[in-house]
Amino acid sequence: MFTSAFKKLFSSGQDAKKRKKKKTKSPKVDATQSPEQLCGITSSMSPDEVKEHLALLYRRHNRAASSLDDTLRSEAEIMLDAIVACREKYLSK
Repeated sequence: MFTSAFKKLFSSGQDAKKRKKKKTKSPKVDATQSPEQLCGITSSMSPDEVKEHLALLYRRHNRAASSLDDTLRSEAEIMLDAIVACREKYLSK
C-alpha cells in the first residue's frame, strides 16, 4: 500500500500523459425546443401537476447552475429559463 501511494506521489510525467483528459460533453439540452418541450409539460397535465413538475425541475437544475462543469452549467441555465417561461404561462394569474 505504501509503495503504490509512493509511486503515485513521485511518478514521472509519463504516467500523467497516460491518463486521459476529461472530454467536454456536448449539451444534452436543445435550446431550439419550446419551453414546454424542454420541461416535459403536456396538455393533459393539471395545473397542480405542472406546478409539482416545475418545482422538481427547478430543484434539479438550480443545483446544477452552480456547477464547475461548463456544459452542465449552460444546460442548467437553459432549463431554468424554460422553467420560468412555463411558470409564467401556466401558473401566473
